[in-house]
Amino acid sequence: MAELKLFTPEELAERRKPRRQQRREAKERTIEQFREQLERAGPGYGGEVVLEEGDDKRKTRGLLKEAATRAGLQLRFRPIKDPSRIEFSVVEGEEEQPTRRGGRGRQRAG
Repeated sequence: MAELKLFTPEELAERRKPRRQQRREAKERTIEQFREQLERAGPGYGGEVVLEEGDDKRKTRGLLKEAATRAGLQLRFRPIKDPSRIEFSVVEGEEEQPTRRGGRGRQRAG
């Protein structure tokens, strides 16, 4: 037998949005949820993200990093071989290393 699904006006409006916009809004919601949780953290805190099936570890790590940046925090990720977990710690903001001028090789005379 056929299955009937009814949608609320809000769900129907969401379904009419282009896929790209739906993905962008979902990404922003995830970043905001992470940011809200990270706001209570400071240097010395740590955390773990347990991924659901189908979640991409690299993408989730990027979203978490973006959320930390928005919260004014810096994260250090611990390398883990388990593809369903991400572990991190909140660290003091580190100053960026000054970059060398020029490239490799001998310095030019002059």
